[in-house]
Amino acid sequence: AAAAATTTAALPSAGAPAEGGATKRRNDGENAMAELLKRLKQLLATSSAVQIAQDRCAHELVAAQDAAEALKKRCGQQTELLQHLRTVLSQVQQQAAQSQAEAAAAAAA
Repeated sequence: AAAAATTTAALPSAGAPAEGGATKRRNDGENAMAELLKRLKQLLATSSAVQIAQDRCAHELVAAQDAAEALKKRCGQQTELLQHLRTVLSQVQQQAAQSQAEAAAAAAA
């Protein structure tokens, strides 16, 4: 009976390390989950920052495309104006040549 009591008394102490191991595993698991949650929050914050940067870049791209289109239109207008000025200059040169020829003919007469 004394031996049985000793064996029974030894069981709780033998079970204590197993419980301590389970507690350690549970704590390790909770710590791992907390670390994963922390990493997930960091990734979400990074993802949000990346999304904001992508949105900003998209807006800047649209603005740059609009500016390029406006510049292209302006260059086209300036090209048209230059062509018009060349036409006017040609007409003035023709009129000047005609006036000189008429003046020379009048002076010769």
